Amino acid sequence: MRSSLIALLVLVLTACASPSTPTDPSSPTEAPSAVRPTEIPPTRTTPPPEHPTTAHGPSTKDPAPVNVADILIGDRREQDPRETETDQQNVGDVRLTPDAWDPASFVRPRKRLTVAAISQAMRDATGGPGWQDPGNNYRDRWLASSNTLGVPDYLTRVTADRRPSPTFTKFLRDAAIDVCTELMWTEMDPNVPEAERDFMAGVDRDTLPEDNAATRAHLSTLIMRAHGTRVAVDAPEMDRWIQFIENVAETNREPIAVWRGVCIALFLHPRFYIY
Repeated sequence: MRSSLIALLVLVLTACASPSTPTDPSSPTEAPSAVRPTEIPPTRTTPPPEHPTTAHGPSTKDPAPVNVADILIGDRREQDPRETETDQQNVGDVRLTPDAWDPASFVRPRKRLTVAAISQAMRDATGGPGWQDPGNNYRDRWLASSNTLGVPDYLTRVTADRRPSPTFTKFLRDAAIDVCTELMWTEMDPNVPEAERDFMAGVDRDTLPEDNAATRAHLSTLIMRAHGTRVAVDAPEMDRWIQFIENVAETNREPIAVWRGVCIALFLHPRFYIY
């Protein structure tokens, strides 16, 4: 009897010590914490975006409110422009130009020609070599005086002085006297063939200019060459040039002196060096 109780007690203790989950006796035992070499650890999943996305990218947030300053007109607060309702209204035809306009508002500021441009313009007007220095290998005197006349050398000056200053006027007067004197002595010389005359082509060398059709026609040509302006032979401006010729003829009755005075006056006129 005692042996039977002992055997029963051993069976009960054995049953309590065994695991609750039955195991297959044929499968090998494995450590619970061991990881098989062929197993892939689970990957992390990306958390969902905070804002829904569209076909063109993430949706934009609502714009932040803009603070609008309170402006009081009298006792009434000015309405926010964003809250103002706009409707299309037919106001009729609108002209691009006003009925009355000021012509002076479209006039640009006048400028003086550059030194190089004046030198070239004087050669174009006379058809000659321009203002040269015979004692210095016929060097162009305009270009030689460029520093004095405000041309930048980018060492001591970086901006051009384009003002018709007294210094510029003095140089222009000297150039006009030298060029016109040499030009008249050349083209009014009886030994010079008519085909080689340019500035005074078609003008009688021995006849004092008077108020006639030939003088007016030649003056119109000279004005066009020096100023680039076409003046009609019967225009009021032409009458002033005829008056100038008569004033010069009162002091000197030589045709070469009268036409020399016309040549100098054309170059000293602001229309020659101002544009």
